[in-house]
Amino acid sequence: MVRAAAGILIATLAVYVWGFVFWGASALPYSALRQVEDEARVAALIRQHFPRDGTYTIPGRGGDPRAAARAFEEGPVAFVHLTARDGRPLMDPAIMAGGLALYLLVACVLYALLRLAGLPEYRKRVGFAVLVGLAGSLAITVGDAVWWQIDAGWKGWQALYDVASFLIMGLVLGAFTAPDAAPHR
Repeated sequence: MVRAAAGILIATLAVYVWGFVFWGASALPYSALRQVEDEARVAALIRQHFPRDGTYTIPGRGGDPRAAARAFEEGPVAFVHLTARDGRPLMDPAIMAGGLALYLLVACVLYALLRLAGLPEYRKRVGFAVLVGLAGSLAITVGDAVWWQIDAGWKGWQALYDVASFLIMGLVLGAFTAPDAAPHR
């Protein structure tokens, strides 16, 4: 139990640090984001037209299906995530704590999967962890680009981060999940 807790904690902290490097120290993933021309004016319009935090679609999903089809064809079509209408700190402590808790939960689940798999070789345990991350990233992160038309460049950076995170966790947890030695007969 102590060994499991140590592996999970080390994997959690390793991925947490990786997040600071990837998202904080590198500007590269942000190269996929676009900027509006007049940020102050757009912010004022958002406050005026978006009453609270949440996810909005333009055109909306209610009303006459023919009118919706026409509105989609004429555009613009937008998927807007409003996360802090009234602002928040750039490095919000609540988000940082939530991220740490999330990584802890993911490390626990990955640890359990690795134990269940019972793979005898370290490299296979690491490979298994990467495949779990790849499957999840394809289904969810790449799925966002396919199904919701969220910018593929942005989602591509997120997918790279996701798979690399599972590689890091696999490298750590692979060392803590070797199957128990079989008793000699």
